[in-house]
Amino acid sequence: MSYRFGIFILALTCVAYLPAVRGGFVWDDNDYVTDNMNLRSVQGLGNIWADPHSDWQYYPLVFTTFWAEYQAWGLSPAGYHVDNILLQALGAFLLWRLLLKLGFPSGAAWLGAAIFAVHPVQVESVAWVTERKNVLSGVFYLGAMNVWFGGRGKIGLMKKGNPHPSTPPEYRERGKNGGIGRYFLALGLFVCAMLSKTTAVTWPAAVWVIEWWKSGAALNEGRPSPYPSPRVPGEGNRGEAAKFDRREVLRLGPFFLIGLVLAWVTAGLEHDQVGAVGREWDLSFSDRFIIAGRALWFYAGKILWPSPLSFVYPKWDLQAERLLQGLMAVSAAGFILALVLLRRKIGRGPAAAALLFAGTLVPALGFVNVYPMRYTYVADHYQYLAMAAIAVPLAVVFWRWVGAWAVVILGPLVMMTWMQCGVYRDSQTLWTDTVSKNQMSWMAHVNLGQVFQMQKRLAEAEKEFAVATEVQPDESETWRKLGDVQAQQKRYVEAEANFRHALEIDPANPVARDELQEVIARRGR
Repeated sequence: MSYRFGIFILALTCVAYLPAVRGGFVWDDNDYVTDNMNLRSVQGLGNIWADPHSDWQYYPLVFTTFWAEYQAWGLSPAGYHVDNILLQALGAFLLWRLLLKLGFPSGAAWLGAAIFAVHPVQVESVAWVTERKNVLSGVFYLGAMNVWFGGRGKIGLMKKGNPHPSTPPEYRERGKNGGIGRYFLALGLFVCAMLSKTTAVTWPAAVWVIEWWKSGAALNEGRPSPYPSPRVPGEGNRGEAAKFDRREVLRLGPFFLIGLVLAWVTAGLEHDQVGAVGREWDLSFSDRFIIAGRALWFYAGKILWPSPLSFVYPKWDLQAERLLQGLMAVSAAGFILALVLLRRKIGRGPAAAALLFAGTLVPALGFVNVYPMRYTYVADHYQYLAMAAIAVPLAVVFWRWVGAWAVVILGPLVMMTWMQCGVYRDSQTLWTDTVSKNQMSWMAHVNLGQVFQMQKRLAEAEKEFAVATEVQPDESETWRKLGDVQAQQKRYVEAEANFRHALEIDPANPVARDELQEVIARRGR
């Protein structure tokens, strides 16, 4: 197979994300990079690996790459952005190779990987330095997939016993093309994916779904579909095809175990260290079911129509029109179930795609508490890997309909990605864009206010903090920030009132108490 397609994916990705190279650090990049003292020394590198509490999350491979970059070029943001772009191109390349191994037509496989590379919903993962977590984990995730299915995409399609004499060696019993070395290489890459971001925990389940789909394709269930259907030669149309190998569960056992342990560590850090605990996360099961169902439709919609894209989307009111929201959630589950039940008529491909999409999203569907649930339930970077489960079937369908003309879809995607990268130029641009698309985001107003405050644009900062207090009146820190900017303008009476209000909401706010004492002293009391 010519690698010209791979080179073109690299070039296309670099062009689409070129504006990101001129971007700076935004939001929590300070926690991960600019203010992270672990990046400064060899001892810090040891802390990254040995102490799970030395950083916000235990993603040592991600912080190791930041450490190496800091040693190479310090805090110049361009280098960090270039590396993210190259990792995105590498991930798309690995997806392309994986699709070829799974039997997809070469043109459709390349188109699916290209859509994954340059789709606008991927910008958040690529242009935001902190989300190195996604692109690095994605490389190892897809690398492990390539190893698992490499050289054995057609293995395991035979029943036990003596194969037909005309059966090629690659169709013979599972394991003869794999070997223990390949197994442990896949396991090692999976561990690296988990040490980059623990959403990779879904990897073994995804392998299971793909194996189930491939076994169904070999059985040639139903009428022809756009999904590849490998057949065993020499045995007629149906062939001697094996049913889904349930022994795969045992072979994937170590993957499940390691994944669950590392995911448990991450969940603990989210609770104890990041702070994902409190009333914002005290949700009932029905609440979480509604979030999950709405999120599945939301993400699918953003893939099919990626506009508008926002860094922070409005947080859904789970109590408003609860019946309608419940029906949306039920319809999402029902849609997936229907595809599974219809597999004998339409093939397993659609069901497998839906299962892969929903399954890969499980860690971000609200069943596990994560800090961003404080202000939104969905984000573009949550569906980084999951989007391939929709992009690839679309690419297959487009390629069958119009052939090579299907590549024209990449033009608008590249243009939208180019434009979306500009949103991440700096913090002011990012938060201004967010506020324009989500007026009710109190945290976006607060962050924009902080940018104005650092620029000594105190009147504009005060306006943003005031809006934030109206949108979210029970946030102690927002009232404190409003009082702080008023104190800077020597409006001590108003500042004192806001500091006192902040302490009424949270009596344990030490900064508000200190600033209140300073204001009282300045007033000569």
